[in-house]
Amino acid sequence: MQRLTALALSSTVFLVAIATVTLLSRMPFGEVYSTLLGSAEGSKTAIVNLAGCEKPEVDLSVAEKNGSAYIIMKLSDKKTDEVYLTIPVSWNLEEVRGVYIQDIAKYPSDGKLTLFVPLEQGSVELRFAAAEKFESIAFSHDAPSPALVTITKIFLDNGEPVREVRVIEEAGIL
Repeated sequence: MQRLTALALSSTVFLVAIATVTLLSRMPFGEVYSTLLGSAEGSKTAIVNLAGCEKPEVDLSVAEKNGSAYIIMKLSDKKTDEVYLTIPVSWNLEEVRGVYIQDIAKYPSDGKLTLFVPLEQGSVELRFAAAEKFESIAFSHDAPSPALVTITKIFLDNGEPVREVRVIEEAGIL
């Protein structure tokens, strides 16, 4: 009888674990620490990860027109000399201010692109063009202190800018 109870208990724990993993993988945030351009309930989310910072500040401007997006991202951290930025591979780095573009190392893999970005003056500005339009950004970082993120969305079709300032502990949707 004890053997049967132990077998039933271990089988139940196994099935509950499988069900939990299955349900979590179907959640819209299932990819928040990944960097693929994901879909959540019909909307597209660009997933961005910043690593190697101590006290990050991110100023993000996104302009949309005719199904394309243009992104200007300013990264600042006075206590760090270099950061790793992981973005969707569909984002094309077009211009850099604050460092030479040849000093940025690119490592593409599995639908994502990791950039090794030096912060010579404590900040750098990166400009991207995205072929795919997205509705939100899932932002995450590994810094011990919260990240100050300012996002400005500019819709060039109707000209209405939306500005939001957020303090993000580890991850958040912008």
